[in-house]
Amino acid sequence: MKNLVNIALIVLSTFVSFVAVEIGYRFYLNFDNHEKFFASRNRDHPTFGLYDESHWEYDKDFGFKYPKGREITYTGIRDGKVSQCNYIQTINERGNIGHIRGSYEKADLKILVFGDSFPAFFVGGNTFPMRLQDFLAERLNLDVHVVNFGRDGYGILQMFDLAAAKISEWKPDLVLFTFITDDLTRVRIWRTVTEINGEPRVLTTDEANPTPSIDRANDTFVLNSQVTWDWCQENLKNQSEDPLIRQLEFQYRRMAREAGYAFPDPYSLTYSFVLSRVLTGDAYDSGEREVFRIPKIEYNDYQADQQFLNKVNIVKETGVPIAIIHLPIYPEVIENKEMIPAHNDEGLWASLEKLTGQNIHSLTQYMPMPLENAEKMNASPTNFHPSPWGMDLYANAIADVLMKNGYVSPASVGRP
Repeated sequence: MKNLVNIALIVLSTFVSFVAVEIGYRFYLNFDNHEKFFASRNRDHPTFGLYDESHWEYDKDFGFKYPKGREITYTGIRDGKVSQCNYIQTINERGNIGHIRGSYEKADLKILVFGDSFPAFFVGGNTFPMRLQDFLAERLNLDVHVVNFGRDGYGILQMFDLAAAKISEWKPDLVLFTFITDDLTRVRIWRTVTEINGEPRVLTTDEANPTPSIDRANDTFVLNSQVTWDWCQENLKNQSEDPLIRQLEFQYRRMAREAGYAFPDPYSLTYSFVLSRVLTGDAYDSGEREVFRIPKIEYNDYQADQQFLNKVNIVKETGVPIAIIHLPIYPEVIENKEMIPAHNDEGLWASLEKLTGQNIHSLTQYMPMPLENAEKMNASPTNFHPSPWGMDLYANAIADVLMKNGYVSPASVGRP
Protein backbone atom coordinates (compact mmCIF):
# COMPACT_ATOMS: atom_id res chain seq x y z
CA MET A 1 0.00 0.00 0.00
CA LYS A 2 2.81 2.37 0.89
CA ASN A 3 4.45 1.76 -2.47
CA LEU A 4 1.21 2.56 -4.27
CA VAL A 5 0.90 5.81 -2.35
CA ASN A 6 4.47 6.74 -3.24
CA ILE A 7 3.86 5.96 -6.90
CA ALA A 8 0.66 8.02 -6.84
CA LEU A 9 2.51 10.94 -5.25
CA ILE A 10 5.27 10.72 -7.86
CA VAL A 11 2.73 10.64 -10.69
CA LEU A 12 0.80 13.55 -9.16
CA SER A 13 3.90 15.66 -8.60
CA THR A 14 5.10 14.93 -12.15
CA PHE A 15 1.71 15.94 -13.53
CA VAL A 16 1.61 19.14 -11.46
CA SER A 17 5.16 19.99 -12.55
CA PHE A 18 4.28 19.42 -16.19
CA VAL A 19 1.18 21.60 -15.91
CA ALA A 20 3.28 24.34 -14.30
CA VAL A 21 5.84 24.13 -17.10
CA GLU A 22 3.06 24.18 -19.71
CA ILE A 23 1.47 27.27 -18.17
CA GLY A 24 4.81 29.01 -17.92
CA TYR A 25 5.64 28.17 -21.50
CA ARG A 26 2.31 29.56 -22.69
CA PHE A 27 3.04 32.82 -20.88
CA TYR A 28 6.40 32.89 -22.67
CA LEU A 29 4.83 32.25 -26.10
CA ASN A 30 2.30 35.00 -25.48
CA PHE A 31 5.06 37.43 -24.54
CA ASP A 32 7.28 36.32 -27.43
CA ASN A 33 4.63 36.77 -30.14
CA HIS A 34 1.15 37.68 -28.89
CA GLU A 35 -0.44 37.73 -32.35
CA LYS A 36 0.84 34.28 -33.27
CA PHE A 37 -0.12 32.79 -29.89
CA PHE A 38 -3.73 33.98 -30.26
CA ALA A 39 -3.92 33.39 -34.01
CA SER A 40 -6.58 30.71 -33.63
CA ARG A 41 -8.87 33.27 -31.99
CA ASN A 42 -8.18 36.01 -34.50
CA ARG A 43 -10.32 34.62 -37.31
CA ASP A 44 -12.47 37.67 -38.06
CA HIS A 45 -9.60 40.12 -38.53
CA PRO A 46 -6.27 38.38 -39.16
CA THR A 47 -3.04 40.35 -39.12
CA PHE A 48 -1.04 40.04 -42.35
CA GLY A 49 0.72 41.92 -45.12
CA LEU A 50 0.57 41.81 -48.90
CA TYR A 51 2.23 43.11 -52.07
CA ASP A 52 0.64 44.71 -55.12
CA GLU A 53 3.33 43.08 -57.32
CA SER A 54 5.50 40.05 -56.86
CA HIS A 55 9.02 40.41 -55.50
CA TRP A 56 10.02 37.35 -57.56
CA GLU A 57 9.89 36.06 -61.13
CA TYR A 58 10.36 32.48 -62.29
CA ASP A 59 13.78 31.41 -63.56
CA LYS A 60 14.29 27.85 -64.73
CA ASP A 61 18.03 27.75 -64.07
CA PHE A 62 18.27 29.66 -60.80
CA GLY A 63 14.85 29.16 -59.21
CA PHE A 64 13.78 32.78 -59.46
CA LYS A 65 15.06 36.28 -60.04
CA TYR A 66 14.33 39.68 -58.59
CA PRO A 67 12.77 41.92 -61.28
CA LYS A 68 15.30 44.67 -61.97
CA GLY A 69 14.35 47.97 -60.35
CA ARG A 70 10.83 46.84 -59.44
CA GLU A 71 9.02 49.07 -56.93
CA ILE A 72 6.45 47.35 -54.75
CA THR A 73 3.74 48.55 -52.39
CA TYR A 74 3.54 46.69 -49.09
CA THR A 75 0.29 47.02 -47.17
CA GLY A 76 -0.20 45.87 -43.59
CA ILE A 77 -3.70 44.85 -42.45
CA ARG A 78 -4.66 44.66 -38.79
CA ASP A 79 -8.01 44.68 -36.96
CA GLY A 80 -9.86 45.07 -40.24
CA LYS A 81 -8.02 48.24 -41.26
CA VAL A 82 -4.84 49.35 -42.98
CA SER A 83 -2.07 49.61 -40.39
CA GLN A 84 1.01 50.19 -42.53
CA CYS A 85 2.10 51.35 -45.99
CA ASN A 86 5.65 50.85 -47.25
CA TYR A 87 7.17 51.54 -50.64
CA ILE A 88 9.74 48.84 -51.36
CA GLN A 89 12.62 49.92 -53.58
CA THR A 90 15.20 47.34 -52.57
CA ILE A 91 15.74 45.63 -55.95
CA ASN A 92 18.43 47.49 -57.87
CA GLU A 93 19.01 47.73 -61.61
CA ARG A 94 21.23 44.64 -61.50
CA GLY A 95 18.39 42.53 -60.12
CA ASN A 96 20.07 42.27 -56.70
CA ILE A 97 19.09 43.57 -53.27
CA GLY A 98 20.53 46.85 -51.96
CA HIS A 99 21.83 50.12 -53.29
CA ILE A 100 24.72 50.17 -55.75
CA ARG A 101 27.50 52.45 -54.55
CA GLY A 102 30.52 53.20 -56.67
CA SER A 103 31.75 51.62 -59.90
CA TYR A 104 32.47 47.90 -60.10
CA GLU A 105 34.60 48.36 -63.21
CA LYS A 106 36.84 50.96 -61.56
CA ALA A 107 37.16 49.26 -58.16
CA ASP A 108 40.53 48.10 -56.84
CA LEU A 109 38.98 45.07 -55.19
CA LYS A 110 35.93 43.31 -56.65
CA ILE A 111 33.98 40.83 -54.48
CA LEU A 112 30.87 38.75 -55.16
CA VAL A 113 28.74 37.54 -52.22
CA PHE A 114 26.41 34.56 -52.58
CA GLY A 115 23.98 33.57 -49.88
CA ASP A 116 20.38 33.35 -48.73
CA SER A 117 18.02 35.93 -47.25
CA PHE A 118 20.64 37.11 -44.75
CA PRO A 119 22.71 39.05 -47.32
CA ALA A 120 19.43 39.81 -49.15
CA PHE A 121 17.87 41.31 -46.01
CA PHE A 122 17.52 45.08 -46.40
CA VAL A 123 16.78 47.28 -43.41
CA GLY A 124 17.83 50.76 -42.37
CA GLY A 125 19.04 51.46 -45.90
CA ASN A 126 21.66 48.69 -45.77
CA THR A 127 22.49 45.03 -46.28
CA PHE A 128 25.46 43.40 -44.59
CA PRO A 129 27.33 43.14 -47.96
CA MET A 130 26.96 46.93 -48.27
CA ARG A 131 28.47 47.35 -44.82
CA LEU A 132 31.22 44.87 -45.71
CA GLN A 133 32.11 47.09 -48.66
CA ASP A 134 32.37 50.08 -46.30
CA PHE A 135 34.51 48.31 -43.71
CA LEU A 136 36.92 46.79 -46.21
CA ALA A 137 37.35 50.08 -48.06
CA GLU A 138 38.18 51.83 -44.78
CA ARG A 139 40.57 49.15 -43.49
CA LEU A 140 42.39 48.56 -46.78
CA ASN A 141 42.29 52.17 -47.96
CA LEU A 142 41.10 50.88 -51.32
CA ASP A 143 38.15 51.31 -53.64
CA VAL A 144 36.17 48.15 -52.82
CA HIS A 145 33.01 47.04 -54.59
CA VAL A 146 30.84 44.19 -53.25
CA VAL A 147 28.09 42.72 -55.43
CA ASN A 148 25.30 41.07 -53.45
CA PHE A 149 23.88 37.89 -54.99
CA GLY A 150 21.92 36.92 -51.86
CA ARG A 151 18.61 35.19 -52.68
CA ASP A 152 15.96 34.46 -50.07
CA GLY A 153 15.28 30.77 -49.59
CA TYR A 154 18.53 29.66 -51.22
CA GLY A 155 20.57 26.80 -49.83
CA ILE A 156 24.14 25.72 -50.54
CA LEU A 157 23.07 23.96 -53.75
CA GLN A 158 21.61 27.03 -55.41
CA MET A 159 24.35 29.33 -54.19
CA PHE A 160 26.81 27.30 -56.26
CA ASP A 161 24.37 27.07 -59.19
CA LEU A 162 24.27 30.86 -59.36
CA ALA A 163 27.98 31.34 -58.67
CA ALA A 164 28.98 28.97 -61.47
CA ALA A 165 27.23 31.29 -63.94
CA LYS A 166 28.10 34.68 -62.42
CA ILE A 167 31.81 34.34 -61.64
CA SER A 168 32.90 34.07 -65.27
CA GLU A 169 30.56 36.94 -66.16
CA TRP A 170 31.75 39.34 -63.45
CA LYS A 171 35.41 38.24 -63.16
CA PRO A 172 35.84 39.22 -59.49
CA ASP A 173 38.97 39.12 -57.34
CA LEU A 174 37.23 37.13 -54.61
CA VAL A 175 34.00 35.18 -54.08
CA LEU A 176 32.28 34.71 -50.71
CA PHE A 177 29.71 32.04 -49.89
CA THR A 178 27.83 32.99 -46.71
CA PHE A 179 25.33 30.58 -45.20
CA ILE A 180 23.34 29.78 -42.07
CA THR A 181 23.02 26.25 -40.70
CA ASP A 182 19.58 25.74 -42.24
CA ASP A 183 21.03 26.33 -45.72
CA LEU A 184 22.94 23.06 -45.56
CA THR A 185 19.78 20.98 -45.99
CA ARG A 186 17.78 23.22 -48.33
CA VAL A 187 16.78 21.70 -51.65
CA ARG A 188 16.56 23.79 -54.81
CA ILE A 189 13.40 25.88 -54.93
CA TRP A 190 11.54 27.80 -57.60
CA ARG A 191 9.28 30.82 -57.13
CA THR A 192 6.70 31.69 -59.76
CA VAL A 193 3.74 33.98 -60.37
CA THR A 194 0.79 32.12 -61.82
CA GLU A 195 -3.00 32.13 -61.71
CA ILE A 196 -5.27 29.73 -59.90
CA ASN A 197 -9.00 30.15 -60.54
CA GLY A 198 -8.32 33.54 -62.08
CA GLU A 199 -6.39 34.81 -59.04
CA PRO A 200 -2.68 35.75 -59.20
CA ARG A 201 -0.56 33.68 -56.81
CA VAL A 202 3.16 33.76 -56.11
CA LEU A 203 4.14 30.19 -55.28
CA THR A 204 7.23 28.35 -54.06
CA THR A 205 7.82 24.78 -55.22
CA ASP A 206 10.62 22.24 -55.40
CA GLU A 207 10.15 21.56 -59.12
CA ALA A 208 11.18 23.62 -62.16
CA ASN A 209 7.63 24.36 -63.25
CA PRO A 210 6.29 27.88 -63.90
CA THR A 211 2.71 26.69 -63.29
CA PRO A 212 2.83 24.10 -60.48
CA SER A 213 -0.34 22.68 -59.02
CA ILE A 214 -1.21 23.93 -55.56
CA ASP A 215 -0.59 20.47 -54.10
CA ARG A 216 3.07 20.83 -55.17
CA ALA A 217 3.58 24.39 -53.95
CA ASN A 218 3.13 26.87 -51.11
CA ASP A 219 2.09 30.49 -51.27
CA THR A 220 5.12 32.73 -50.86
CA PHE A 221 3.28 35.95 -50.09
CA VAL A 222 -0.21 37.42 -50.43
CA LEU A 223 -0.54 39.20 -53.77
CA ASN A 224 -3.28 41.59 -54.91
CA SER A 225 -2.85 44.22 -57.63
CA GLN A 226 -5.79 46.29 -56.33
CA VAL A 227 -3.83 47.32 -53.26
CA THR A 228 -1.96 50.24 -54.78
CA TRP A 229 0.10 52.89 -53.00
CA ASP A 230 -2.67 55.50 -53.32
CA TRP A 231 -5.29 53.08 -52.00
CA CYS A 232 -3.09 52.15 -49.07
CA GLN A 233 -2.35 55.76 -48.16
CA GLU A 234 -6.00 56.79 -48.35
CA ASN A 235 -7.16 53.94 -46.12
CA LEU A 236 -4.32 54.43 -43.66
CA LYS A 237 -5.32 58.06 -43.30
CA ASN A 238 -9.08 57.54 -43.10
CA GLN A 239 -9.04 54.21 -41.22
CA SER A 240 -12.19 53.32 -43.08
CA GLU A 241 -13.72 49.86 -43.32
CA ASP A 242 -13.16 49.52 -47.05
CA PRO A 243 -15.00 46.53 -48.62
CA LEU A 244 -11.73 45.51 -50.29
CA ILE A 245 -10.21 44.85 -46.87
CA ARG A 246 -12.86 42.24 -46.16
CA GLN A 247 -12.03 40.62 -49.51
CA LEU A 248 -8.34 40.63 -48.62
CA GLU A 249 -9.03 39.05 -45.23
CA PHE A 250 -11.05 36.33 -46.92
CA GLN A 251 -8.22 35.79 -49.42
CA TYR A 252 -5.65 35.49 -46.61
CA ARG A 253 -7.74 33.09 -44.51
CA ARG A 254 -8.38 30.85 -47.52
CA MET A 255 -4.70 30.77 -48.43
CA ALA A 256 -3.80 30.05 -44.80
CA ARG A 257 -6.20 27.09 -44.74
CA GLU A 258 -4.72 25.76 -47.99
CA ALA A 259 -1.25 26.02 -46.45
CA GLY A 260 -2.41 23.96 -43.47
CA TYR A 261 -2.05 26.72 -40.89
CA ALA A 262 -4.03 25.43 -37.93
CA PHE A 263 -2.69 27.19 -34.85
CA PRO A 264 -3.78 25.47 -31.61
CA ASP A 265 -6.11 27.19 -29.17
CA PRO A 266 -4.08 28.98 -26.46
CA TYR A 267 -6.70 27.90 -23.89
CA SER A 268 -6.79 24.25 -24.99
CA LEU A 269 -6.75 21.62 -22.23
CA THR A 270 -5.89 18.80 -24.63
CA TYR A 271 -2.98 20.32 -26.57
CA SER A 272 0.52 20.72 -25.15
CA PHE A 273 2.77 23.43 -26.57
CA VAL A 274 5.67 21.98 -24.58
CA LEU A 275 5.30 18.45 -25.96
CA SER A 276 4.92 19.78 -29.49
CA ARG A 277 8.11 21.81 -29.10
CA VAL A 278 10.01 18.78 -27.77
CA LEU A 279 8.68 16.29 -30.32
CA THR A 280 8.56 18.42 -33.50
CA GLY A 281 10.72 21.46 -32.76
CA ASP A 282 7.69 23.71 -33.27
CA ALA A 283 5.36 24.61 -30.41
CA TYR A 284 2.55 25.36 -32.87
CA ASP A 285 2.79 22.20 -34.96
CA SER A 286 -0.44 20.38 -34.23
CA GLY A 287 0.44 17.58 -36.63
CA GLU A 288 -2.73 18.23 -38.61
CA ARG A 289 -1.06 19.39 -41.82
CA GLU A 290 -1.51 17.16 -44.83
CA VAL A 291 -0.32 19.69 -47.39
CA PHE A 292 2.81 20.11 -49.45
CA ARG A 293 5.96 21.14 -47.62
CA ILE A 294 9.29 21.99 -49.18
CA PRO A 295 11.39 18.91 -48.37
CA LYS A 296 14.86 18.87 -46.86
CA ILE A 297 18.01 17.17 -48.12
CA GLU A 298 18.10 13.68 -46.64
CA TYR A 299 21.59 12.58 -47.68
CA ASN A 300 24.63 13.57 -45.61
CA ASP A 301 27.13 14.03 -48.44
CA TYR A 302 26.80 16.47 -51.34
CA GLN A 303 28.56 13.86 -53.46
CA ALA A 304 25.05 12.52 -54.05
CA ASP A 305 24.12 15.60 -56.14
CA GLN A 306 25.76 15.46 -59.56
CA GLN A 307 24.63 18.96 -60.50
CA PHE A 308 26.28 20.34 -57.39
CA LEU A 309 29.53 18.54 -58.22
CA ASN A 310 29.45 20.03 -61.72
CA LYS A 311 28.90 23.55 -60.40
CA VAL A 312 31.67 23.21 -57.82
CA ASN A 313 34.06 22.16 -60.58
CA ILE A 314 33.03 25.16 -62.69
CA VAL A 315 33.69 27.48 -59.74
CA LYS A 316 37.09 25.90 -59.17
CA GLU A 317 38.04 26.15 -62.85
CA THR A 318 37.57 29.93 -62.83
CA GLY A 319 40.65 30.18 -60.62
CA VAL A 320 39.01 32.89 -58.51
CA PRO A 321 39.69 32.48 -54.75
CA ILE A 322 36.64 31.60 -52.67
CA ALA A 323 35.90 31.84 -48.96
CA ILE A 324 33.06 29.90 -47.34
CA ILE A 325 31.70 31.58 -44.22
CA HIS A 326 29.11 30.33 -41.75
CA LEU A 327 26.82 32.98 -40.24
CA PRO A 328 25.79 31.94 -36.71
CA ILE A 329 22.27 33.09 -35.85
CA TYR A 330 21.08 34.31 -32.46
CA PRO A 331 20.35 30.91 -30.78
CA GLU A 332 23.82 29.71 -31.79
CA VAL A 333 25.48 32.90 -30.60
CA ILE A 334 23.85 32.87 -27.15
CA GLU A 335 24.84 29.21 -26.71
CA ASN A 336 28.34 30.07 -27.95
CA LYS A 337 28.08 27.35 -30.59
CA GLU A 338 29.09 27.87 -34.18
CA MET A 339 26.35 25.49 -35.33
CA ILE A 340 23.37 23.80 -33.73
CA PRO A 341 23.10 20.84 -36.12
CA ALA A 342 20.21 18.66 -37.19
CA HIS A 343 20.74 14.99 -38.00
CA ASN A 344 22.74 15.43 -41.23
CA ASP A 345 24.12 18.97 -40.98
CA GLU A 346 27.55 17.89 -39.75
CA GLY A 347 27.99 15.42 -42.59
CA LEU A 348 27.01 18.03 -45.18
CA TRP A 349 29.35 20.59 -43.57
CA ALA A 350 32.24 18.11 -43.84
CA SER A 351 31.42 17.15 -47.43
CA LEU A 352 31.19 20.83 -48.44
CA GLU A 353 34.74 21.34 -47.16
CA LYS A 354 35.97 18.18 -48.87
CA LEU A 355 34.41 18.84 -52.27
CA THR A 356 35.42 22.51 -52.43
CA GLY A 357 38.84 22.00 -50.87
CA GLN A 358 38.07 24.90 -48.52
CA ASN A 359 37.80 25.05 -44.75
CA ILE A 360 34.59 26.73 -43.63
CA HIS A 361 35.32 29.82 -41.54
CA SER A 362 33.42 29.79 -38.25
CA LEU A 363 32.39 33.37 -37.66
CA THR A 364 32.04 33.05 -33.88
CA GLN A 365 35.85 32.89 -33.77
CA TYR A 366 35.91 36.44 -35.11
CA MET A 367 33.20 37.85 -32.84
CA PRO A 368 33.69 39.21 -29.32
CA MET A 369 32.34 36.09 -27.59
CA PRO A 370 30.44 35.82 -25.35
CA LEU A 371 28.47 38.53 -27.11
CA GLU A 372 26.87 41.02 -24.74
CA ASN A 373 23.31 42.07 -25.54
CA ALA A 374 23.24 39.52 -28.35
CA GLU A 375 19.55 40.19 -28.96
CA LYS A 376 20.59 43.43 -30.66
CA MET A 377 21.74 41.41 -33.65
CA ASN A 378 18.13 40.46 -34.52
CA ALA A 379 15.79 42.49 -36.73
CA SER A 380 13.06 41.86 -34.13
CA PRO A 381 12.40 39.52 -31.19
CA THR A 382 10.94 36.97 -33.62
CA ASN A 383 13.12 37.68 -36.67
CA PHE A 384 16.72 36.45 -36.59
CA HIS A 385 17.72 38.31 -39.75
CA PRO A 386 20.31 40.98 -38.95
CA SER A 387 19.40 44.37 -37.57
CA PRO A 388 21.63 47.30 -38.62
CA TRP A 389 23.74 46.46 -35.55
CA GLY A 390 23.76 42.79 -36.57
CA MET A 391 24.81 43.72 -40.10
CA ASP A 392 27.82 45.56 -38.70
CA LEU A 393 28.58 42.57 -36.49
CA TYR A 394 28.61 40.19 -39.46
CA ALA A 395 30.44 42.59 -41.77
CA ASN A 396 33.19 43.32 -39.25
CA ALA A 397 33.70 39.64 -38.52
CA ILE A 398 33.82 38.75 -42.23
CA ALA A 399 36.33 41.55 -42.84
CA ASP A 400 38.48 40.01 -40.08
CA VAL A 401 38.19 36.58 -41.74
CA LEU A 402 39.37 37.98 -45.06
CA MET A 403 42.22 40.05 -43.67
CA LYS A 404 43.56 37.61 -41.09
CA ASN A 405 43.51 34.70 -43.53
CA GLY A 406 45.19 36.57 -46.36
CA TYR A 407 42.23 36.77 -48.74
CA VAL A 408 42.57 40.55 -49.05
CA SER A 409 45.33 43.06 -48.58
CA PRO A 410 46.57 46.10 -50.51
CA ALA A 411 49.26 43.95 -52.08
CA SER A 412 46.78 41.35 -53.35
CA VAL A 413 45.03 43.80 -55.66
CA GLY A 414 45.94 43.71 -59.31
CA ARG A 415 46.89 40.02 -59.23
CA PRO A 416 47.40 38.45 -62.69
